[in-house]
Amino acid sequence: MDLFEEMPDLQHIELQGNMIFEIHHNTFKGIWDNLTSLLLEGNPFKCHCKMLWLAKKKSPTHFTGSCYAPKFKYGKLLKNLSRDFRCFR
Repeated sequence: MDLFEEMPDLQHIELQGNMIFEIHHNTFKGIWDNLTSLLLEGNPFKCHCKMLWLAKKKSPTHFTGSCYAPKFKYGKLLKNLSRDFRCFR
């Protein structure tokens, strides 16, 4: 079941300080294009290949949150993630 399936008009989400390490690409499926605000600061995100989908999507107007790991990504804003690291399959 899609977490936000019953909330198609949702525009503002605040998930600060929740110990979130990763966001799956289907987490906001169905509402991503409607989001105007996604506040994620204070979470220790591991910015690895599974988070690259964020680099491919247009971010909400107000989008906060940054990488905690790996060390060379520490402090990089989620909305500015790029493909500047290797992904192995």
